Amino acid sequence: MDDRTPPGASWPVSLRTVLTALRDDDEVTLDLGSAGLLHVRWSPQVQDEAPADAAGTLPPLPVRREQVLREIARGLPATVIADTYQLPLTEVAEELQALRRRYGVDSTAAAVVAARRVGDLPAE
Repeated sequence: MDDRTPPGASWPVSLRTVLTALRDDDEVTLDLGSAGLLHVRWSPQVQDEAPADAAGTLPPLPVRREQVLREIARGLPATVIADTYQLPLTEVAEELQALRRRYGVDSTAAAVVAARRVGDLPAE
């Protein structure tokens, strides 16, 4: 064990202990005994959207994200969008996640509603 190991970090260790150490140090090492050491590092996600300006205006959507947003608003599932644009499904999922972050919502449906509200999508 090294100095990044939280107190009492011999296996088993409580999740609370690990999360506290990650919050404080961004990484922990757990001694798993004969199984070895487990090193856990936390890297916060970097937001890929620029924040709204002082007037609350969001930056323009990247082309791919706008395409995904339009297709989702039409009711197409992610698998069809991936097939249509010949994209890996994971890329479509990442675009949907970025849209939810952009509008500060927890669901894709809520992202579509928010996109209409701010003018990123025409109203129905």
